[in-house]
Amino acid sequence: MVATQHLHSTLQQHWSESASSGIPTLYPGTRQETSQLPEWFELWVDALSDQPSRRIAPDRLDGTITVHCFTQQRHHPARVYELADLARQALDHQRLRILDRSATPPLEVGHVDIYEPQIRDLSRTHQNAGSLLLRHIVLTWSFVAQKTTSSPSAT
Repeated sequence: MVATQHLHSTLQQHWSESASSGIPTLYPGTRQETSQLPEWFELWVDALSDQPSRRIAPDRLDGTITVHCFTQQRHHPARVYELADLARQALDHQRLRILDRSATPPLEVGHVDIYEPQIRDLSRTHQNAGSLLLRHIVLTWSFVAQKTTSSPSAT
């Protein structure tokens, strides 16, 4: 089976190298005051399900990745769409190697295939900031993670 800690660390590492562009990203369990931030991302792996395994098929884990893009900029209302495009460039149609980073050197233990996102606009007026428009785009990708299978030995 693909260890969820390896999957999470692989996705977070890929995200930090490909998408964040200096824009803060909040991950599950982190706390940060966002009222003074002009923009930020939130990255979640929010659904995982094991699929039945067969002798001839590798272990498989299906799930979803959700990225929330937030902006609070009055003078650049379309900026949230630019953040959504950064997220799409980082994750659309990607195949990432899942690494066990505790091994030296890191060991490939599987791969994850990320598909196309569903995109929703949840923008609203933020009541606590004196009618400040909080732009909020949510992108959700489905993915399949599979354990690396060893090659059959030559006989």
